[in-house]
Amino acid sequence: VLPVVAFIVAVLSSCGLTCLLVRWSVRLRLVAQPRVDRWHGKATPNTGGVAILIASVCCYFAFASPHYSLIVACAGFVALLGFLDDRVQLRPLVKFAGQSVAVIVVIASGVVFRVTPWEWSNLILTFLWIAGITNAFNLIDNMDGLCAGVTIIICTSRFVFAMRNGDPSGALLVAILGGAVLGFLI
Repeated sequence: VLPVVAFIVAVLSSCGLTCLLVRWSVRLRLVAQPRVDRWHGKATPNTGGVAILIASVCCYFAFASPHYSLIVACAGFVALLGFLDDRVQLRPLVKFAGQSVAVIVVIASGVVFRVTPWEWSNLILTFLWIAGITNAFNLIDNMDGLCAGVTIIICTSRFVFAMRNGDPSGALLVAILGGAVLGFLI
């Protein structure tokens, strides 16, 4: 029941925030201009990530235990990098350095994919996986709705796996993220 309630609250809060931010973004000129590597033909507000972040973080602290607070803070930091990149076009090395700091903090907090018998190998694979997924999502964020659609598909499958594996905390986290992204898409 809790993941469903958190999901609904995340959808509604993200949808409301997105509507507000679209209006403010146009007025404040926080928009992406048409470019060759983008699919939109007119200036498009690009602050949807802010709505997703605010809705996700607020729902996380309202519904989840603070166990993952450091990871949430790192995700917020990476989102801030993305917001800044949309405004001032950060150099790739600067973005990667910021992402690397966040990933190292996440790994230091205990998130490590243990897929090999060697810890050093697991640490490297974890770093490459998190940094790689982060940049893969950044690369597919050039067509309206593509990145969000992929995120919802992933959150849905992760929710099912978490529930089947008896991981209610994991299920709650992906329900919140999926709800916030769905609210943005609406």
